[in-house]
Amino acid sequence: MIIVIGAVTAIAATLIARVQPTVKTQIAYSSAAQIGLMFIEVAIGWHWLVLVHFAGNAFLRTYQLLVSPSVLNYLVHHQYFHYIAPTQKPVSKLKASFYMLGIKEWNLDSMMFTFLWSPFKWIGKQLQFLQSKIIIAILTIIAVAMLVLGYTNQIDLSSLRAALPVILMSIALAVILFAFSYRRSALTAWVYLLTAHLFIIAAVLFNADHIYLIEIVFYVSGVLVAFVVGYFCLQKIKRIDNDISLNQFHGYVYEQETTGLWFLFAAIGMLGFPVTAAFIGIDVLFTYVHSNQLVLIGLMALCLLFIELSAFRILLRIFMGPHKKLNHPVAFRSS
Repeated sequence: MIIVIGAVTAIAATLIARVQPTVKTQIAYSSAAQIGLMFIEVAIGWHWLVLVHFAGNAFLRTYQLLVSPSVLNYLVHHQYFHYIAPTQKPVSKLKASFYMLGIKEWNLDSMMFTFLWSPFKWIGKQLQFLQSKIIIAILTIIAVAMLVLGYTNQIDLSSLRAALPVILMSIALAVILFAFSYRRSALTAWVYLLTAHLFIIAAVLFNADHIYLIEIVFYVSGVLVAFVVGYFCLQKIKRIDNDISLNQFHGYVYEQETTGLWFLFAAIGMLGFPVTAAFIGIDVLFTYVHSNQLVLIGLMALCLLFIELSAFRILLRIFMGPHKKLNHPVAFRSS
């Protein structure tokens, strides 16, 4: 399966890269094609070759990005002084089809929207009963209680040993999907992402026979620091005009650039990017999910994926987009 996924990635990315009109897109899809080949090498077992391939690709793409302005300048200059009109050549239906698929990037955006974005968005909208502050408090208390019970191992789990981690991870995913589709206060969505992290840790605790405290500290310390930084950033934005709704783009980065940068660090820290200890903690906790627990693996992967999407959705809605305070004249339809 890994070989097939790698091969499809390499072929599709190559066909897309060959017809893209911009340098950045060409380099990006060329890198994706090489990553597809690396997946094949990993599946075969050529791990040292993958490391060399990875480093070589990184150096090559960095070099290409650095010299691309000079290359473009040369090509424009050459085309200006040595222009030759292209000759019309008949193109087969097969080549034309691949060309159109490459231009449309094989409809990957629409497929992701249809099969990944929309279904999970719909699930999140069915969980709007979670928006009550009472429910936030109850879920947070339950998560903390399960953390304590999971670490101290004070309850007999002989009958729930297999089911409880799945139940807790399912609750975490439900909370994340709610935050992913929530359209009111960004602070509420941000708090729910922390609550989801607590349920994820609790699920892993009940799934493992024993976990060292330092491993939990690695995870929690990074997530908690990121949460506190993000919370204060959102509070600062809220004090401006008491509006941090996720129903629109606010564009606060125009007047709160530093706050936007700090919230960016908070967002990537919340999802385990290597700016906090959570980067190590997430990898360590994954080792306590066994290879035969396919349901738990799937749920945990979805949790981490949608935490990332939810955190960046908050960042984009609050700080990106056109600034809500237009300080310059705007031509309205009536004029």
